[in-house]
Parts: sequence; structure tokens; C-alpha cells
Amino acid sequence: MPPRGVVRHATQTQADDAVAGPSGSRSTFPEYVAFTVGQAVISEGCLAEVEVKAMVRRLTQRNTDDAYMPVITQLQRDINFMGVSIERIKFPWNDEWYVCLVDKEKDEASKQMGSKYSPDQVQYLRSVIEALCEADPEEDRLLANLSQIALKNVDVHRPDAATGSQAAPKSRKLSQTEKENVLKAFAQDGWLYQPQLGYYTLGPRALGELKDWVLSLVHSDIAAKLQSDYM
Repeated sequence: MPPRGVVRHATQTQADDAVAGPSGSRSTFPEYVAFTVGQAVISEGCLAEVEVKAMVRRLTQRNTDDAYMPVITQLQRDINFMGVSIERIKFPWNDEWYVCLVDKEKDEASKQMGSKYSPDQVQYLRSVIEALCEADPEEDRLLANLSQIALKNVDVHRPDAATGSQAAPKSRKLSQTEKENVLKAFAQDGWLYQPQLGYYTLGPRALGELKDWVLSLVHSDIAAKLQSDYM
């Protein structure tokens, strides 16, 4: 997603907009803004919307969020060729909005996880997500949370050797210490979320990038609520 054209100061662009008018072809913000925001979202995979809005205000040197949606719209156009899109996800645990990078192809999220984690860690994450989706949430919650102890003991579902690829690496069982460390890494990367110390639930990145899979795993009533109010 290379920057297009030269970088111009925000005040110069605003002056140009006054000439171009609402239907003018020029953007209402410097062209590097969408590029910079895009680099941040692509790098993190998922960012709190308040952070993205603050970034846009800083880059455009404005005190309001009037440039936020135009920047997101421009970013959508800029990254469309990559087969990804930007989606806003409202996270049920804190009711805050997140900006997530979502792959249009369902298998791409798995490839992205595989670029950072080992195949055994990816399989463990999938098993953790399944366990969280299948658990019953507390009465006032949409998403269940499970203790670190419970998640360290989940059964890891491994691909069937008879149907798997011959080139697939041999599975290795993660130790309890490795699971504990990788759970923290999953939370740091947004796949999981820690509502309290020693407990984990689905993170905003899982709800964004793995949306279809998560919705297929949770109870139908929860899936309907997530789709209508949070996605």
C-alpha cells in the first residue's frame, strides 16, 4: 500500500479543499494520513478505535474527529487490492469499538497466525477459542471467560493424519509453561482478552478476523446478538 503523490501539510490541504468544494477530487486530509493509519492497523491487526481517532487527529493536526471516517474510507479503498478490509467491532466486555483488519478469504487469518506462531501454537489457539465459544457465559455477559488453569488443560484438536497434508509438520504437545506463555502472547496480540488476572475470553481480533467461525461455534442466540449489536 505505497503512498501516492507528495506529502502536503494539513493546513495546505484544507485550504485546497475550500477551493475544490465538497465535490472536488482532492482529499480533505494529506494523502500520507491513510497510509500511516493503514500501516498501524496492518501491523497490529486490531486497534482500539480511540487510538486510531487520536492518531488521525494528530496526523491531520485537528481537534475534532471530522476527518476520521474519510480516512477510514480512503484506507478501505487503498487496501482493497490486498484482499483485506477494515471492520469496526464493538467489544462486548468493555463496549469499546475496535478497528480490525479482516481478510476476505476465510483461510487467510490462519495463514497470518501461522506467520508468527508455530503450527502447534495455532492449533492450541483454535482449541482455546472453541472451548471459550462452547462454555456458558455468565448471566450478564455474551462471551464466556475461563481460567488459565482450565485453558491449559483443554484438549487440543489436531488434524487427522489420514486427511492432512503429507507436508504438514509433526505435531508436538505444548508444555504447561509454553501454554501459559502463549496465552499471554495471544492476549497481547488481541486474539484473547484478559477481563481479570488469570482469566481469558475471546479478544476483539478473534471477533473480527475469525468472525464467521466464532459465530458458528457460539449459541445461536449469542450469535444473533453479536451480529446485531456488535459487528
